Amino acid sequence: MNPARSFGPVLVSGVWTAHWIYWVGPFIGAAFGAFAYEFVRRTQPTMADTAEAPKGATENSECAMKMRKCVF
Repeated sequence: MNPARSFGPVLVSGVWTAHWIYWVGPFIGAAFGAFAYEFVRRTQPTMADTAEAPKGATENSECAMKMRKCVF
């Protein structure tokens, strides 16, 4: 459903009944799609994501410099 493509014929004919669906439908579909994507792609945090770094660990630690994920 392309609202811009449906606007021209409606403008020329002057019949506006049920034309709102061409504008509301894509927005509702986009919102539903975004919700479905977030629901399907949701991941649970792993232990490595929630663990605290040891004292003295900084962004410039050995793990960060080697560009690998370190599990503390």
